Amino acid sequence: MQESGLFLSIKEKDMTDIQANSATKKLDDPDIRLAERALKRAALKARERARRFGHGIIIYENGEIVEKYPDKNG
Repeated sequence: MQESGLFLSIKEKDMTDIQANSATKKLDDPDIRLAERALKRAALKARERARRFGHGIIIYENGEIVEKYPDKNG
């Protein structure tokens, strides 16, 4: 059974609405909204620990996984 063009366009519109509503809900979620700040804070803590204990940190840079050592001065 073939679906009519009208039916397909209604389904596409509904999907667009669902996606837009989902994006709006994510922006209203405090966990999602604050995630970037939390990730940056975690990265700073990891660098500080590496500096304190003389360890490197593993990062992805220029298409490669590399170990970098934080500068000793802070």
